[in-house]
Amino acid sequence: SFVLLSSGTTLGFGRVDGYARPSWPDDGHKQFHLDLAAEDIPAAEQHALELGATLAEPQPGDSWRVLLDPAGHAFCLTDAASWG
Repeated sequence: SFVLLSSGTTLGFGRVDGYARPSWPDDGHKQFHLDLAAEDIPAAEQHALELGATLAEPQPGDSWRVLLDPAGHAFCLTDAASWG
């Protein structure tokens, strides 16, 4: 387990016995979802792929990219300019 702390925000992670990998598209047991702002979505996607992520298929739109972490959790890369 570990915890990330930043400006009053806490994000904790822990191991779960009997873990079942989520599937894409969502099969009803999504465990969490992160939207990550990126100034350059293609570059951020390439970096995530180099770190072990995979591209989710199908992609639900063209204004963000959905990727899966190595454990199968979906996360989105979105345009930082939209987070104003």
